[in-house]
Amino acid sequence: WPGSRWDHYTFEMGLQYLKTYRPRFLYLQFIEPDEYGHKDDYQGYVRSLRDFNDRFVTLVETLKELGTYGEETSIVVTTDHGRGRGFLWKKHSKEWIDSRRVWSIILPSEGLRKRSQWARVDRETYFHVDVRPTVERLLGLEPRPAGKGRGLPLIETRSER
Repeated sequence: WPGSRWDHYTFEMGLQYLKTYRPRFLYLQFIEPDEYGHKDDYQGYVRSLRDFNDRFVTLVETLKELGTYGEETSIVVTTDHGRGRGFLWKKHSKEWIDSRRVWSIILPSEGLRKRSQWARVDRETYFHVDVRPTVERLLGLEPRPAGKGRGLPLIETRSER
């Protein structure tokens, strides 16, 4: 697609950067599922999601190999939008109400899990604006609410242990 690169290149560059520089925050954006969706290429869409799953496993395994740095690294996976339902699966805009539905996976670092009490959140209603305050919490910052964004209730209280 004009102006973009294949996701496997983005992932390999990001993984190398992670290993070399061990940043406090690393953002990777994958575009293949979205592009295949717009082209109405369902097989490409599913294949790109399976490729992402493999990359996710590689990322988790790499973090385990990086010792303390990996133990203190949290992972946030989210989408920039949802998709329509049924034959409208390739659409997203304000006209396609289902495309407002986004999802997130938040994996707090092992270090944070050991030091804090956590609430598991499944199928709750949260908004895209909740992602930023959640990332701020994971980085040890005081979350700054934006609109409805309150962040996911990941860290409830500090453990007394």
